[in-house]
Amino acid sequence: LITTSNGRSIRERNSDFVNVFDYFSKEEVEAYKNNSAIDATASVQRAINSGKNIDLVGRTFYVNNLTQTTNGQCIVSSQGIAKLIKNANGAILTSTASYGFAMFNINWRGDASTPTYTGDGIVVTGDQPQFINCGGRWISGRPLKATGGHVTILGTCDIYQTTDTTADGYDIEIGKSGTSTLYHQLISVYTGQKTGGILLLDTGSHSLHGGQFGKLSIKAGTKPSGVNGGITIGARILGDVTVEQSNATFTS
Repeated sequence: LITTSNGRSIRERNSDFVNVFDYFSKEEVEAYKNNSAIDATASVQRAINSGKNIDLVGRTFYVNNLTQTTNGQCIVSSQGIAKLIKNANGAILTSTASYGFAMFNINWRGDASTPTYTGDGIVVTGDQPQFINCGGRWISGRPLKATGGHVTILGTCDIYQTTDTTADGYDIEIGKSGTSTLYHQLISVYTGQKTGGILLLDTGSHSLHGGQFGKLSIKAGTKPSGVNGGITIGARILGDVTVEQSNATFTS
């Protein structure tokens, strides 16, 4: 085998990230070339099921109700921003991986600015997920909902935007009532409108740095041990601020 300077084979290096189209059949590739708006759920799901790190190579895929279970798996786009478009009710993707699921350069969307399909965008129940240069627009539910610990959201390739303009509408929801989840970091996050915003539920020691979002709700569920109001630094908050936890710090 041909090897690199550090002793790894070319095959090993190339398998670090696999092209999503490697998991399309020949017929599926041809169908996609003719009409990229076809339902690609089964093909993308096969790629995710491989457990390998997946490269969406800057393309657009119409999908629904994808599931992800592999700890530490990454879904990225190496060639610009890739899009996952909702084409059925339910979440676009649900991850139950215990640690370190990550998305990079991915934008997920409803089917239109007034979406036909209901449900959330990305839903994550495990700990330590990371969303780097991502975004979710035109989602009728929560564009991003994460109930585990140590959620990291860094930057946006597009806004996070729910179409729910009611008092219960949020662009990002983190935490779970009755469970203390800690150390969330949201840095330079931008959301859609004043009526949207960020909901933090029974979280602790979280930090919000910069960015712009609608309302901010730091809410108490059952207030388990360790929860608190966290710190918000240099953020532009367009909507109402609700704080139900102690020791919340706000600074410019």
